[in-house]
Amino acid sequence: MVFDSSKLKGLIRERGLTQEDVAEEIDVAYSTFNLKLNGNAFFTQEEIYKISNLFKIPKESFYEYFFTEKV
Repeated sequence: MVFDSSKLKGLIRERGLTQEDVAEEIDVAYSTFNLKLNGNAFFTQEEIYKISNLFKIPKESFYEYFFTEKV
């Protein structure tokens, strides 16, 4: 199963950040973060929590950002 992270990628760009910025902020190696954003690995619960806090993503929207299946 692969998840669509386009909404999260858009949010990163919208806030004027880079993937490197977010990876550093959530204390994950850039290469690992990139793998997760591109559907080659899964985000951990802790990473989802940190990203949602960083971007103020409400719990009701987690599905949109982290669990929408790629078709």
